Amino acid sequence: LTDWGDHGHTQPMSLSYPGLLTCAGFSWRVSTKSCISRDSSSQASMGDETSEWDDVDLAALLDIHLFEQKELGLGSLLTSLGTAYLRARAPPKFNRNGTFLFRFLIFDGKDTEIWKYLTEDGLIECHKCLREQQRQLARIVEQSSLNFEAQNASVVAEVELTIELALFACRLAIVQTRSQASIASLDPTQRSYVEDMLINRTDLANRLLPLLSKYKTVWDMRNRGGGFNDSISKINHVIDCLLRKK
Repeated sequence: LTDWGDHGHTQPMSLSYPGLLTCAGFSWRVSTKSCISRDSSSQASMGDETSEWDDVDLAALLDIHLFEQKELGLGSLLTSLGTAYLRARAPPKFNRNGTFLFRFLIFDGKDTEIWKYLTEDGLIECHKCLREQQRQLARIVEQSSLNFEAQNASVVAEVELTIELALFACRLAIVQTRSQASIASLDPTQRSYVEDMLINRTDLANRLLPLLSKYKTVWDMRNRGGGFNDSISKINHVIDCLLRKK
């Protein structure tokens, strides 16, 4: 199991937790759910303890063994965030070694060209899913009154930033798919509705700019300085493309 990035290391540590925990399971007791503690009322509904895990079991394992706070629901949020990109029904080749959303944040040249292969309906469904996850995270924070262990506070900050970046990528994809235009060809003054928001090319850049300082804050929580400049340069490139004239 490795955790690295071919374009800097844009993803925060918490996004690797489901994969790390799954690998631990494969190395230990992949055929059993007995390490998932359940109360007596849930025993009857959990089925065969020797069957394979599903997303619900993985979320439970994250809550029990990593976050140590079963009631928060961070495990469920992480696993659902990990599959949000599937709602867009993008061609599989754009979800290899990174999702299509990731590619709208990390690309070389002037454009991704991926928008040519996406559908507006799928992207809107993905956007709605991400917005719901954003609301779910807000509920988690509200219910906990911010009484997190230090690690869990870092996870919340990382997941919050990840959702915001994914929403930006999804909005850019929607605008380009709807306009059938490269970033450089988008009219900076022509606005387009994405759910309840009216945005254009300049708005997209303005929404991404504040996330740069947030990215630095989140990075410094649990990472060394090395690699930051390389990672943030990829996001800066997106902003440059949005603000660049034809």
